[in-house]
Amino acid sequence: MYEQEKIARVEQQAMRNYGMVMHRSLFGYLYDLLTHTSLYAHWRSLLAFLRRFRAVTFTLKILTVLFSVIETGALVILSTVIFLIILPVLTAFMLGVLLTAFLESRRTNQRLASELSGKRVYVLFMRDGDPNLFLSQNARELATHGTVLLVSPYWISARGLYPHGFYCTVRREAPQILLVRRYYFFSLRRHVLSKIDTAYLY
Repeated sequence: MYEQEKIARVEQQAMRNYGMVMHRSLFGYLYDLLTHTSLYAHWRSLLAFLRRFRAVTFTLKILTVLFSVIETGALVILSTVIFLIILPVLTAFMLGVLLTAFLESRRTNQRLASELSGKRVYVLFMRDGDPNLFLSQNARELATHGTVLLVSPYWISARGLYPHGFYCTVRREAPQILLVRRYYFFSLRRHVLSKIDTAYLY
């Protein structure tokens, strides 16, 4: 039963990756996500994102203790105020990252167009969670035949195959292996990958 569920999740992820490649722009992709994903799934993704920050997790633990002492009415008011504070801060941060990526994308496209010219390019898609050993080995093997672009599942997290620093558009993971932000992928595909020999592996 577990293996069947795992296979089903992999197939769903492959279909989502294929759907992302079929979209012409980031905005079309985001609209598709919003219209085909349940509100509950979005809420769970937001909570998972918040838990990655230790300070936020620590604050949430303290607030949980406080909430158990506060009456229900006060709890609703306080949680609403906190939500209205955290959400704008996270939104402003994400918009700042996207704006920086937008400003960097043209220069990055020019650099990658020159670097990838005449090479075979393989596009792989990372899954959310710990780096997959098979994916890592596959990327290294393919890198001996061309250049591998790993599309990150994360919008902000710097997690990749190897521990490196934060990046907005592209980060070099290893020789001939590049980690690509999901929101930058659409610009890269339209301006660079569409003009060179590219294979997509879902």
